[in-house]
Amino acid sequence: MNNKILTIIPSRGRPKECARTIDSFLKTSKNSDLAVLLDEDDPLLSEYLNISPKMFWWTEKRDTITNRINRFTLQNLNDYKFFHLTNDDVIYHTKDWDVSFINKLEEYGHGIIYGDDLFQRENLPTFPFISQEIVKAVGWLQMPLLNRYYGDMVWKYIGQNAGCIYYCHYIIIEHMHQLAGKGEYPVDMDIYEKDGQVLAQWLATSATRDINKVRRLYDTTG
Repeated sequence: MNNKILTIIPSRGRPKECARTIDSFLKTSKNSDLAVLLDEDDPLLSEYLNISPKMFWWTEKRDTITNRINRFTLQNLNDYKFFHLTNDDVIYHTKDWDVSFINKLEEYGHGIIYGDDLFQRENLPTFPFISQEIVKAVGWLQMPLLNRYYGDMVWKYIGQNAGCIYYCHYIIIEHMHQLAGKGEYPVDMDIYEKDGQVLAQWLATSATRDINKVRRLYDTTG
């Protein structure tokens, strides 16, 4: 296992936006590997593969974003100390943001760190940076019952209740979201509503279990 971050970007049908994200990532990161998760039936697949050779393209049959994220994460879980889940519609502004995140997590121990996305800001860990131990404890990087949305809400709830989430206002990872007037792709309301119901179900049935798995990482009482 190395001390680097594995940054994961799922994407489909948005190679131009993804190229912008990748460009900002490569200009600002210092200690991160980058993987872009693609669908093999994406009609714009060839445009993705021509963007840059400085990352890993992982292509497979189409599935939910959550399933793709978790399969790839678990395959690489023992090779990285930290995991960072991001979007294909962001711009990284802060130089060496990954080193700052690593330093902060090593200062606190296991934890969840997030920066300012210039939209939700401190309200949500939109693009969380998570230590390997936490991912191992719960068994996923994005809560498996979700299709696409609310992953940030899950990590916020776990982090707050386990006392291990930290906001770094000085790290800017801008979300070019349609609701912020910066993007052209609207939220898929059907999936959003279904994922909202899944979140409510998780909160009612399984959240305490997952919180306790993370909380035990900090239990020093023996």
